[in-house]
Amino acid sequence: MGRTIQVYTNAPVVELFVNGNLVGSKTVHWYSWAEFTNVTFEAGSVTAVAKSAGGASLVNHTRHTAGSATAIVLAVDVPNVAAGTGQALVLDGQDTGMVRAMVVDSRGTVVPSSAHAITFSVSTGPGRIIGVGNGDPACHENNKIAVRSAYHGLARAIVQVNMNSAMPASIRHRLAQIDSESGQYTVLVHPGDEENYFSLSEGIIVSASSPGLASANITIPVTNDIDRQNVLATASSWMS
Repeated sequence: MGRTIQVYTNAPVVELFVNGNLVGSKTVHWYSWAEFTNVTFEAGSVTAVAKSAGGASLVNHTRHTAGSATAIVLAVDVPNVAAGTGQALVLDGQDTGMVRAMVVDSRGTVVPSSAHAITFSVSTGPGRIIGVGNGDPACHENNKIAVRSAYHGLARAIVQVNMNSAMPASIRHRLAQIDSESGQYTVLVHPGDEENYFSLSEGIIVSASSPGLASANITIPVTNDIDRQNVLATASSWMS
């Protein structure tokens, strides 16, 4: 039985290729998509080529058939300059980042059939895992633990800084007076003691593992520059 492949683009024309062979060409109407039906599956690659009304190639995207899952690959989704979410997490005891885990085969292709249980942890640095997700609306796994099954080969960890060394000294001084958690969850760095706690160059190192797969680590940059890296400053720089 053939398969249906939908291609979403704002280009007026799309061509579809399977392993380099042309399947067909479709016109894309305004606010619509191109749909190719009865496409015979072949292991290898499928490529969509967006074209102008005059036939010039504008952009293309290729997906490859995945092999067996062999490893986990990590990426930092937040902070991410390209996504407009800043360069680093601010050590204000609140800032939060997102790390994406991808289950891949030996060539680095994401394995969409993977449902491996992925365990996240912070190896070193001023951070903690406060949640997980995978994008599956039907998944009822606990969002507040550090383990999540992959959905279409993907899972995500939410990482929050657990150190406050970036807020103004006056605020940290007042927080020290009313701190009810006594540093159990967030390390409150007293003014003048910043260098005794942590080297900013180390960042937050997040690890991900799953039985049978090669594990992975990635570093989330951190900063004390709250004036230039806070949420509003980041949004303003992205819009300018």
